[in-house]
Amino acid sequence: MDLHRIGTMARSKPNVRRASGTRTMLDVWRNLFRPPTAAQKQADLDLLHSGGELIVTATLSSARTHTGVHWVPQGYLHLKSEESTWKSIHKLPDLNFRKGNWIVRSTPQGSLASRVTIVSLVNRQDVSVHHEMRIPTPDLDLVLAALSDN
Repeated sequence: MDLHRIGTMARSKPNVRRASGTRTMLDVWRNLFRPPTAAQKQADLDLLHSGGELIVTATLSSARTHTGVHWVPQGYLHLKSEESTWKSIHKLPDLNFRKGNWIVRSTPQGSLASRVTIVSLVNRQDVSVHHEMRIPTPDLDLVLAALSDN
């Protein structure tokens, strides 16, 4: 994990904390490589539902039908209860994801523990607009709660 990227995320808005699955290398060492507990993940969900904000690391790829896939560098997803924003650490334009405007799917969880999960987003008004994000697996439920309308 690149500490520079996490440092950039922290400077974006100082009062917004990282989600429990988005960890710096120091966090990993402090927790002895254990994943976040169910209580930590539930605290993140409770914070989001009460109107709080969280940051999740996310790599984004975007595509339009018949144009191929366009990879965008590392960034983060700033989660809010009604609208989330993907921000690049390389000063690319932000992408806003309003809750209910996107069909949200995740990759099925295999038997092996994976550190990242792919979340697929398809625009409800223009199905040719499609984004995929790679997020830390422990933050999957949080991201689905923030982006899904159910």
